[in-house]
Amino acid sequence: MLITLASCATPAKIGYLRDIEYYKTFPGVQPPELKIQSGDKLAIQVLSEESELAAPFFPLGTATSSDGETAAAEYTVDNNGNIDFPVLGKIHVGGYTMRQVSDHLKYEIISRGYIKDPVIRINLTNFSVTVLGEAGQNVLKVDDNKINILQVIANSGGTSDNAKIKDVMVIRKENGENKAYSINLQSKDLFMSPVFYLQQNDIVYVKPRGLRFSTSGQTAMTLVNTIVGIGSAVVYILLWNSSKQ
Repeated sequence: MLITLASCATPAKIGYLRDIEYYKTFPGVQPPELKIQSGDKLAIQVLSEESELAAPFFPLGTATSSDGETAAAEYTVDNNGNIDFPVLGKIHVGGYTMRQVSDHLKYEIISRGYIKDPVIRINLTNFSVTVLGEAGQNVLKVDDNKINILQVIANSGGTSDNAKIKDVMVIRKENGENKAYSINLQSKDLFMSPVFYLQQNDIVYVKPRGLRFSTSGQTAMTLVNTIVGIGSAVVYILLWNSSKQ
């Protein structure tokens, strides 16, 4: 039995953004406001000129800074999109932006007569993006709740020579269901993509261009040994069957 294997040389590294021309402008999307999802952790702080009025809106045991300002308390959004907030009770936050939640909390506190002019600060504390494939295996924590696809790739160490950068997959949860997007890192059109700016819990999968052959030839040898083994087994079975006839 003769087995012939042919393989291409390792593909040369292909650059990003190949169609950008110097000194020419091109459009790009603005960073969207994040919408709160189930499982998000929100740090919420209620402030007032009279600190004693804000005190009831913090869980017992919340730390206080040296200047007397109470630190933000953390709340986890449940599967129904709600948080349990002191004094106000259950508040629905899922699907809303942090600005909208801040406005709602402020309205509730004022309308119920607790504080005349409260200041509400909200921050998402567990923003992360998962990177898989030919850009490493990483879970990136994002502090300022704003990051784009190029920054994620750079923070993961870049893509390998085997990366299919014309078709990078971004998986995002929308309205309770997963949706896959494709983005081309070689084209300036990526700046207009709805997934150029990533959201919490997005998954970035950089696909391989083909079978990777290591420089030591171990992958190729494994493939050869597997094929030879299968071929030998087939020949043995055929010979055994013919001897029975």
